[in-house]
Amino acid sequence: MSQDQSISKSEKGKDLIPFEIIRTETALSRYPIHNLSTKAGVSIEIKKTDASGATNLLWEVSYNNRYGQPGRLAYKLDTIIINRAIEEAVRPIPKMIRLGSIRDICRMLGINEGQATRQVKTALRQNVGAQISAKITYRANDKTERTLEADFHRYSAIFTGETLPDGRKADGVYLLLNELYVEVLNNALTRPLDYDYLQDLTPTEQRFYEIVSYQIFPAVKFNQRARLAYSEYCLYSTQTRYLDYDHVKKQMGKVHRKHINEGYIVTVQFEATTDEQGRPDWNMFYTPGPRAKREQLVFDFALRIPRKPKNSASKQLEPDKKQQIEVSTSSQKLQSQLLLQVTSEAATSGKAESIIRFFYQTFHQAGKTAKPSLKEIGQAEDLLTRLGEEQTRYVVTFAHREAEKTKFDIQTFGGVILYESRAVSEYQVHINKKAGDDARKARQRHEDAHKQVYLDYLWEMLGRLENDPQGTFNAFLDDEKRIYVFHSGRSGKSERSATVISEFYSRQERLQRFIEFIKTHEGLVLSFWQWDESLNQEPFGLNT
Repeated sequence: MSQDQSISKSEKGKDLIPFEIIRTETALSRYPIHNLSTKAGVSIEIKKTDASGATNLLWEVSYNNRYGQPGRLAYKLDTIIINRAIEEAVRPIPKMIRLGSIRDICRMLGINEGQATRQVKTALRQNVGAQISAKITYRANDKTERTLEADFHRYSAIFTGETLPDGRKADGVYLLLNELYVEVLNNALTRPLDYDYLQDLTPTEQRFYEIVSYQIFPAVKFNQRARLAYSEYCLYSTQTRYLDYDHVKKQMGKVHRKHINEGYIVTVQFEATTDEQGRPDWNMFYTPGPRAKREQLVFDFALRIPRKPKNSASKQLEPDKKQQIEVSTSSQKLQSQLLLQVTSEAATSGKAESIIRFFYQTFHQAGKTAKPSLKEIGQAEDLLTRLGEEQTRYVVTFAHREAEKTKFDIQTFGGVILYESRAVSEYQVHINKKAGDDARKARQRHEDAHKQVYLDYLWEMLGRLENDPQGTFNAFLDDEKRIYVFHSGRSGKSERSATVISEFYSRQERLQRFIEFIKTHEGLVLSFWQWDESLNQEPFGLNT
């Protein structure tokens, strides 16, 4: 790879890296608060008991009847605006957080202020009115396990112009965080997510990303597939749960589509099972894509960088200059390390791009001008990881040949995956046949190379058998005598018989007759391969 190519792929990798990271607590965010389904009034209740029937996990959410159940806009407010403000606050987190003006909130949500001001206020009031009844355990920063058992609201809201607790007039929207909520925020473990990616997803797609990320992180680390039960996804995302595969596949196909196109996941496989009540369920297995792998790479570095407030939203004092310099230096050093990692990863992506260009050249004669999508790169990387480069190219070639038979027009690389199982089966037959042919050729080469040494062995054995007092060799001598008498009687009339008689007792002719004889008299002397295994100083396989 040339230096220019290396830089180009490195720069491409940088474009795909999510540097805008948000770290959220892992205690409460696991559980649903918002109704993201199309049905109104969805009941959110999660209850688990131990063997004795005692409740060991409880999560219930009730709502203010006047403003109703928080829905999709309230969910975006919580995850995009409020969590961002909490992330940017100094530690320990203060009880009062400034979100900004309604205009600021609308801009960050990407909605028109004039049309959405009322809806934003209503959504915020829906979040305020959500009462949580919880009995949960969570991991704390000090590696202990803590329990939260309480009925509480997470926060209160003060709008622009209203009076703050210190007597000032609010110059924007403020949250007063509940003491229990602050305790969780300050002590619970956090996990990183790609903030830019969150903003680009619909609420349903975003909730899936939040849920599956718990499994994707270790899957990337240990090069495995991530597993998520369909029933668990529905429970934690407030989605309608279906009990037949056709509805499940259609429902999840809509959820998966964006993440596949963006390269967060590459493939999805469903495995039928049942839940604890015996109802139909499915385990969903996900192969992480290049976006998930790059996220993990960035997050591994980012978690080493201390939090740094980015603005004065919470009206807290900025860290001193020394701390700012230390944070900046750490960030620059880690980003330099990250760039080296991405350059290395570009080599893997380069193989995937080569495969995709091979596809476009094979199917569309456009290999040089092909511009692989992130989705296609992920699909190619998955095949390369599982099959290797040679077999992956075989899949492409097989798909092209078979698609032509049925006039199936494959436009993108994903189409060849439909032929993977058949191609792999044919490839194995091809490889086995090739291996058999290669083995036969190798054996023949070995036999040719050692033939003279084996003939010396046979000539020696021939001499020994002629002197055998037991008469083991009599049958061979009788055969020789019959052949000699036959040709001797014809030698005066037949040129061929005369030649046979003249060379009858030469080494070459006697050995040839001996070889034919021992084919029908097993055990008399060693065959070539028996001799090769037991007597040859350079047996087959030693240097083959």
